Amino acid sequence: MDAITQIIVSAISSGTPLLLAVLGGILIERSGIMQLGAEGLMLMGAVTSCLVFIHTGSLVLAILCVLAVSGVLGVLHGFLCVTLHANQVVCGLAMTIFGAGLSAYLGKPVSGQPLVGAVPKLDMPWLEPVPVIGQIFAHMDLFTWLSFVLVLAMHLFIHRTS
Repeated sequence: MDAITQIIVSAISSGTPLLLAVLGGILIERSGIMQLGAEGLMLMGAVTSCLVFIHTGSLVLAILCVLAVSGVLGVLHGFLCVTLHANQVVCGLAMTIFGAGLSAYLGKPVSGQPLVGAVPKLDMPWLEPVPVIGQIFAHMDLFTWLSFVLVLAMHLFIHRTS
């Protein structure tokens, strides 16, 4: 793999968490809520997944815990904004500051520890001979492929349903 191909693969892999957050943000915005706390949710999800994976070694349990933590913080934001009629901008920014601070505090003991083999790669050797895109997409991980499927599903959901 040449240097340009490696840069493209790294860019796609590094952009996958951001893409997933953007897809969630699009759904939130379409529902009529302004969620400025997405960064706090991402930080809390990241530190939760690292802590759970380091202590249990289970990727499935780490994902379930991330969903639980993000769900609780989302419900808290919804409760504050919808039920208590708090300002969405203020609540969102408070969630970002809260998530950044708490994730930095909780993640301090495991900072710098490698997560070996956390996400399985989907090797598709039949894709390698395809010019240009073959080497880029032949060895992507599971979440990257899932994000591509979710982009298509979101497009269909937003533009083809009522």
